[in-house]
Amino acid sequence: MNPERFGELADLEADQIPEAFYEELNLGILIEESSKRHSAAPGLLTLGEYRRGPEGNQIILYYGSFMEYCGRTDEAFWQKKIREVLRHEFRHHMEGRSGIRDLEYEDQKEIEEYLKTTGKL
Repeated sequence: MNPERFGELADLEADQIPEAFYEELNLGILIEESSKRHSAAPGLLTLGEYRRGPEGNQIILYYGSFMEYCGRTDEAFWQKKIREVLRHEFRHHMEGRSGIRDLEYEDQKEIEEYLKTTGKL
């Protein structure tokens, strides 16, 4: 999977998101070619993230992380994972706009479970 095709698949999935979900996502969706590890759990890849800040709100997809995670799997697997990650990050965006933090708490719980199982907590 090359970066160009990854971008095309991301665009296809982004087009499936209702227009209203893009409100206040003023910095849009960025594809970063590098990979990223979770700061609290370096063994975990970060496939995507939602950023809120004074400059605005943005979703980032880490192509390098997807490469490590998906490897040489077929395109259908890549597309499914891109869809899953985009929807996850849009949920962060929508919850953030509503003042809800449920997904943040769910993510944190998953990280804590991971750290427990790896003996790092």
